[in-house]
Amino acid sequence: MTPSEGASRPDTEDSTKFAETRHVLFGHSDQVWNLEWSPGGSLLASGGKDNLAIIWCKKSDELNSNTTWEAIHVLLHEMPVSCLAWSSDESLLLTSAEYFIYLWDTKSGKCLRTLDDAHGDTVTSLLGLPDGLGYISGGIDRKIVHWNAQGELIHQWYPGNLRILSMDLIPNQLKLAIVGLQCGSNFVIQAESELKAKMKTPVYQLLVHSIVTRRTEKFIRIEEGSSCLCVSSDARHVLVNSRNEISLWDMRFDVKVGRYMGHKNRKDVLRSCFSGGGNDRFILSGSEDGRILVWNRLTGVLQSVLQHGGHNLKATISAVRWHPLDENVFASCSDDHTIRIWEMDTRIVKP
Repeated sequence: MTPSEGASRPDTEDSTKFAETRHVLFGHSDQVWNLEWSPGGSLLASGGKDNLAIIWCKKSDELNSNTTWEAIHVLLHEMPVSCLAWSSDESLLLTSAEYFIYLWDTKSGKCLRTLDDAHGDTVTSLLGLPDGLGYISGGIDRKIVHWNAQGELIHQWYPGNLRILSMDLIPNQLKLAIVGLQCGSNFVIQAESELKAKMKTPVYQLLVHSIVTRRTEKFIRIEEGSSCLCVSSDARHVLVNSRNEISLWDMRFDVKVGRYMGHKNRKDVLRSCFSGGGNDRFILSGSEDGRILVWNRLTGVLQSVLQHGGHNLKATISAVRWHPLDENVFASCSDDHTIRIWEMDTRIVKP
């Protein structure tokens, strides 16, 4: 079977064995929309509809060999929190609520700075750059902004006259992969979970943009309704979420090489990911019916469906994020107000 065929049934009888929930994190009082691991993986940030961002810390009890996750800082905002990004040394966390960006000290939990004069509309992406090079933000106002490590504006530009829907950093290249919507439409965001475009001929683009030269290197027209993307660890492939489908693009040849289906995605913004360990062997995505789906990246086969022992099946799972260092651990967040830390069953998923 080729990836483009997108199998819709798992190839294992017990589809719950791919991974099991190890920890359930309670702290949000409403829908949790996004997650970001810190670069070292010892911290996890979450944000959601309850106007909160929470920094979680992994605690280990060496005596009993137990591990727990504790909320060490609860960061209050005036509006729902949609985007999160870490500094390369984990000392700072950036959050966004509408067009405001906040810079937080992760040790004290104090807000060091509010960046409110760069974007004129909702911020849809925040990225931390490596080696202390600062941060990148993008928004519906068509603007990308480069900030230094202290939160001072370095440069801003408008790539392709697109409303920025999602961005990801291409590893080791200081380049951005961008999903955007061509301007000229009556585009509104009703909520972070509902991106809607009212236009006669919507045009969605996948871009590659250099942070160094500030020039756009690629323009690829993609599916209508595309919303979020994720770049593979080898920098060659890009996942793009659209309605009820995830597409895999080969950026070397600018062609779509895979389609993954079986999940439900009609209205909410879902953030999918590649599996860890550097081989990007699996693709994971949440669904509007409370399940996590796992596909084999190369074959397109639906490897597993995680539902038993997982999130509420009546609530959307908005984001799945793989641990940056531990190839067996990933996290998910849901409209059921919880975050779950999962661990893979290595006996099943290892080649």
